[in-house]
Amino acid sequence: MVNRKVAIALAILCVASLVALNFSVITYYTQVTNKNNEIQTLNNQIVSLQTQLANGSLPAPKLISIDMQFTDNRSDSNAPFLQVTGYICNIGTSTANSCVLHVTAVRADNSTGIDTTKNLDSIAAGTYTKVDFQFPYSGNPLTTFNSTVEWLT
Repeated sequence: MVNRKVAIALAILCVASLVALNFSVITYYTQVTNKNNEIQTLNNQIVSLQTQLANGSLPAPKLISIDMQFTDNRSDSNAPFLQVTGYICNIGTSTANSCVLHVTAVRADNSTGIDTTKNLDSIAAGTYTKVDFQFPYSGNPLTTFNSTVEWLT
């Protein structure tokens, strides 16, 4: 026969084990449910971003140059300069920060006459800025010109 005290101790141990097991199962189920909800939220965000990418609707700047004109001004042969005029437009959906106009030009003898940049102000989405810069150089006349616009988001 089992001693009564031993039987009570075993019963208490069984009840404590059942309570601990029940607590563990409930905690596990709650954590799994929370993680599943978090996964679903992240999947929804992925779908939203993929849709925005596909539609081209993510907020981002996009700069283009319009009516850029390059004039090799050699009116003073000792101080020639390239006059660059035109417009830089932000056709994107957010402000373009730290904008830079990069200008290159090649001389008649195929040497580099100009390879430099000019800083521009930030350009808000849907706006433009007028460009009117002079780039001094030396040597033979310039024959080809190019400009690109760069920016940080």
